[in-house]
Amino acid sequence: MVVYEALLTDEERLAREMGGEQQQLEVLTLLRHGCEQYGEAVLTPRELDVMSAVYDAVARHWIGVVGSTPAWFATSDDRWSDSAKRRVDEGEEACVRQAELWADLHHPNVLRFYGSCHVLLSAVFDDFGENPKPCVVERDNNSSHDVTWRSFLEWARGLAYIHDRGLVYQNLSQETLRYCPFDEKGVLSGKGLVRLLESDDDERDTAPGTARDVLGFGLLIFASLMESRGFIDGSLLPELPKQLPDTRPQFLGGAEWELLASMCITDPTARACLEDIAYKMEILANEDTNSTADGGAVLASTTVDDVATYVIPTADQTIEEVLQEADMLLEDVEESSDTHRLVYDRLVNIYEQLVAAPTPLSMSLVESYVETLWCFFLALERQTSGSYSMAQTICASRTVAGKNYSLHYEIDRLVANAPGLNSSDPVHHWQPAMQQTRRHQRQVLQACLEDPSELLDQLETEAEKSEAVALLPFGEESLGAFRWKAPECLLGAQPTFASDIYSFGMCIIEALTGEFP
Repeated sequence: MVVYEALLTDEERLAREMGGEQQQLEVLTLLRHGCEQYGEAVLTPRELDVMSAVYDAVARHWIGVVGSTPAWFATSDDRWSDSAKRRVDEGEEACVRQAELWADLHHPNVLRFYGSCHVLLSAVFDDFGENPKPCVVERDNNSSHDVTWRSFLEWARGLAYIHDRGLVYQNLSQETLRYCPFDEKGVLSGKGLVRLLESDDDERDTAPGTARDVLGFGLLIFASLMESRGFIDGSLLPELPKQLPDTRPQFLGGAEWELLASMCITDPTARACLEDIAYKMEILANEDTNSTADGGAVLASTTVDDVATYVIPTADQTIEEVLQEADMLLEDVEESSDTHRLVYDRLVNIYEQLVAAPTPLSMSLVESYVETLWCFFLALERQTSGSYSMAQTICASRTVAGKNYSLHYEIDRLVANAPGLNSSDPVHHWQPAMQQTRRHQRQVLQACLEDPSELLDQLETEAEKSEAVALLPFGEESLGAFRWKAPECLLGAQPTFASDIYSFGMCIIEALTGEFP
């Protein structure tokens, strides 16, 4: 402190020490960042006074303005033992845009962002030598990884999370698909993220969009499999293919080809959604790790003579009784009833086919159907027993729709693997109806955000209105908050140690399962 206090009294020396404009910018940025980051909690009153005085003295010679440093601003990667520094060659503006978007992303399959330095500070860029550039501090990662469906699944989950946050990639490339050696899992880089703009361009692949990301992801998977399975020579593809071949290559299995074809359809509006993609990838990943799983129908050791009288052991009810009770529960789930009704109608159709089928039926077929039915019934029961308000139900409806995808695919597998079951009934063509329902839910939520007065008028108590006001400002991101926040915080209470423990538990569930809680 003595050195700097003496420097402040010598104007000629101070002018010489502060250097040119670039060095002045560096001094002002570091001083302001130090005061804002540490402040009175770390610095002594004397240190704060000297730093303020030096800042004011340099600012008198500076021809510009130095604003507050962002929360993500970092001048060193020494704070993190598993970090790596990467240049942002596109410049300061691109660095700021990238950091602003990436800093808010927290998901097991998105590369961890630690900080960024958008100002050209010589002390920060010693690692880069001449021609310094802005940099990003991210978790250490590399591009080498085993080409497995497990890795593809991890990237798909990360991409679904990014899309849920209203973000897409400017150009999803091989550099986007990274591997984290610490966690031994696939992660997506935050480089090249932009906000999704609602326009017709997304339907023509002429601008960044979710459909274009899906296409790029599918082509990258195809290229990786082609390389890893020895179809081409060399370590890297000379150029990423623009489209898939017309017929299935020999190195791809039937299910693999079907998945990639659904991701790379020419019409962007007809491409598979990421919920669909992730579910099918999980099946392929499980088949990779479990060579005994053949996906075929299991031969029954016993039979069921009359499915109409079969009693579900866990419910002590017949199948028809459980279906009737589920039908009554559907009347209580309000906004998400449409997504549940799609599953219910399919289950009813299959039950009617089982009743009309020649007897006896295999026990494994009946048990597989009952397992899916019971999972659906329990989901309905949990939702109706929670006493959720209208605002909570609207915010949660999209999450419910996503979870129903797994039930739909379980039904698809049941029908495909069971001889005698027919999927030609229109009720089993569920994808268009599901997509239409989700679009409707988005419109309802958006309408509530733009004009919540109609929703508030339908609520009876002040507590319900306060809850709606607390939930709806989150908009699309309320879905994320709804999953992790403690119930009392959703009702407007301040965070506590107990609510932090609740949220921490939700994070653990997500980390272990790879799915939203």
